[in-house]
Amino acid sequence: SVPRAAYTWVTRGVRDHLLSKGITTPLVTTNRINDPTVAEKALQDGHADMVSMARPFLADPDFVQKAKDGKADQINMCIGCNQACLDHVFKGKISSCLVNPMACHETTRALKPATTPKKVAVIGAGPGGLWCAFKLAERGHQVTLFEKSGEIGGQFNIAKRIPGKEEFYSSIKYWTKMLDTHRDNLTLKLNTTATVETLDGFDEVVVATGCMPRPKRNSDIDGVEGAQNVATYLDVITGKTKIDPNANVVIIGAGGIGHDTAVFLTHKHNQTIQEYCKTWGIDETLTTPGFTKKPDPTASGDGSHRKIVMLQRTEGKMGAKLGATTGWIHRNALKLHKVGQMTGVKYDKVSDTELIVTQAKSGKSSTLPFTTLVLCHGQVSVNNLVKPLQEKFGEGKVHVIGGAKNPSELDAKRAILEGHLVAQKM
Repeated sequence: SVPRAAYTWVTRGVRDHLLSKGITTPLVTTNRINDPTVAEKALQDGHADMVSMARPFLADPDFVQKAKDGKADQINMCIGCNQACLDHVFKGKISSCLVNPMACHETTRALKPATTPKKVAVIGAGPGGLWCAFKLAERGHQVTLFEKSGEIGGQFNIAKRIPGKEEFYSSIKYWTKMLDTHRDNLTLKLNTTATVETLDGFDEVVVATGCMPRPKRNSDIDGVEGAQNVATYLDVITGKTKIDPNANVVIIGAGGIGHDTAVFLTHKHNQTIQEYCKTWGIDETLTTPGFTKKPDPTASGDGSHRKIVMLQRTEGKMGAKLGATTGWIHRNALKLHKVGQMTGVKYDKVSDTELIVTQAKSGKSSTLPFTTLVLCHGQVSVNNLVKPLQEKFGEGKVHVIGGAKNPSELDAKRAILEGHLVAQKM
């Protein structure tokens, strides 16, 4: 949610002050600079003498060389998610990178040329399927990548629609470039649904078909299946379900998807640095104590006046499983936009316009009126091909990764890593 180069204006102020005193000590700027063009502009505009980076080198260790060679379009950009780098550090785990699982594991996850190149089908061009296909192709296998939709990216095409996650566009752009780079060993078939019959002639298959929101018919909440005005998070984020700017919205589920949905319904896209500073109360004049002032959430708001309440079954902190270094940001962003929160809730019954809940601790019952009820309470794997493919290809020839294997939390970090490990071992 932090814009690129959000704090270089600070170092410019310091640099200008130092220069006015005749001090020419070089000054370094840093934070959320993940693109060589952004770094170059900071230098040209006099914001600093040097640029420091850390996370971008986890995403792509060849960042500097690619920039030097005029191949910036081949840089695997850091998306600023923190999920495999800082979140790992805070948990005492080895750091890595969501978009590059090789980071800090260069020896244990190294790829070697295939001794016996195979014909491999990868089903699903989401993050895990794409990464697996690239690495299989790098090893010398002949790969065909099947994607039933007309675009690559899978769940990243949903994530990129969330305000503050615009960086996900850069991953899709990079993957598109990699498809061209690997074209000798990798064929992409868009708008193509793979079937057991169409996979004749392949040696092995990788199933990376992902997951989908839990259907209304599978919900364990009484009344959901037949109720009107009930939508999944996917319906809302893709625009299939339109939500009025003055609507009453109840969101069931307060994990990452629930928080993203609430952000989608309250925030504007592509915040400027100035809007970011106003939202979080950062004093750009650097004259107030602590350089802070009263936050102004209207600076990041989408102009709507929706009344939103998020519900969570478990007791304790809302969104407790969010990222160690980013969860507090998501919670506070929604608090600034006055999104209501209820934890320890039992869902009793849904009608077309109301949800009846009970507080687990107190036993108190409440009726929550809504214009739209949004379901963010789980996913199911899209894995209907797995069993028939196993019967066709035999044991050890069908590999299931990502959401098709485990649908919890839409975990791109796990999907990409699983894709890498399958490619490494095949």
